[in-house]
Formats: sequence, C-alpha cells, structure tokens
Amino acid sequence: MATALLLAVLAVILPAALAGLGRRAGSAGAGGHLRAVAALAALATGLATASVLLIPGDMRLSWPAPPDWLTLVWGLGTAGLFIWVIGGPLMRLPETLGLSGFERGMAILERLPRWAVAVSVLVGGVAEELLYRFVGFGLLTNIWGEPAAFLVASFCFGLAHWPLWGAGPAVSTAVSGAIFTGLYAVHGDLWACILAHVLIDAAGLLRNVGKAGATLAD
Repeated sequence: MATALLLAVLAVILPAALAGLGRRAGSAGAGGHLRAVAALAALATGLATASVLLIPGDMRLSWPAPPDWLTLVWGLGTAGLFIWVIGGPLMRLPETLGLSGFERGMAILERLPRWAVAVSVLVGGVAEELLYRFVGFGLLTNIWGEPAAFLVASFCFGLAHWPLWGAGPAVSTAVSGAIFTGLYAVHGDLWACILAHVLIDAAGLLRNVGKAGATLAD
C-alpha cells in the first residue's frame, strides 16, 4: 500500500509544482515552455508505468484496454457537452465568484507560437488524464475507495492549474475535473477521457490565443 499511496500522491501533487515552473518557463519563450511540457510527459509516463509494474497485489493497475467504438461515443460526447453546453458557465464561474479570470495564463500563451500551443494541448491532455484519472484516481480508489479518490483527484486537478491560470480558473478546472473523474468512474475508458480532453483544450486554447478566452478542461 505504501508504494501505491506514494505514486498516487506524486501523480496528483507534482503537476502543480511543474505548472509553477512552466509559468516561468513560458515567460522565457517556446523552448522553456516545451521543456516544462516534456517534464510533465515524463512524469506521467513514469508514474503510469510504475503503477502497472511496481505495485504488488490488488493495488496494481492494469494498462487501459484498447479503444473501440464506444471510445468515440464517450469521447466525442464529453467534448460536445463541454464545448457547447457547460463550457460557457464554467468560463464565467470565476467572474461569478468574484475571482480572477483566465487572462493571466492567456497572456503567457499569447507569446508562444501556435505550434507550441498545439503541442501543449496534445501532450497536456494525455499526461493529465494519465496522472489524475488513471494513476491518481485509480490508485486512490484501490486504497481509500471511490468517494475519497474522487474528491482528492478533482481538488488536486484544479490546484495544479492555479500557478499558471490563477484562483478563478483553478475552481473552474476543479469542477471540470470532477465531471471528467465522474465520467471515468462510469465508463472506465481512459482513451475517451484523453480524446475529450484534447478536443476541449483545442477548441478553447487554439481558438482563444490572442483573444479574451481560455481552455475549458486544461
């Protein structure tokens, strides 16, 4: 259990530290930003692999099943739900709560070339689903049960976005993380979460870099 708990804690806590480094690196240009993205990818890959290979007994995770047609249904359905239904309210939530909006993070991303933003969307979507849904939620469910795992993974998902985006967006992403985690608990399809995450971030970031706006899930 100790190994499983350590890996789960690293999965849900370390991305916040990397996000702080990524904020400073992003201010330095595309090279620094991409090094931070590469560090996130390495962390996600290493922890996911360790969760499958190094944990003994019932605590061990299994690699996700290959995607199938239901992956497209869940992935596209989740993306559509966020982009056309609940995305707007989530974007306005910081203002409703009297908190800062997405402007701080967008100011950093606006200085990056579009290709660097595109890399962030793809790598970030995959890495965050590995860290928060597969490793974090998966291992904590095995240790503490699903309700506690849901709360911890959702809260930490929002917390990881505070360094770059600020308090308001962190609340919005905690809500979106709760929705993603709840859907993952229902269908168990990590590939569907990855597909939805990348599509949502692409619709938000790539459309709004250089304008007032932000991403919905990242």
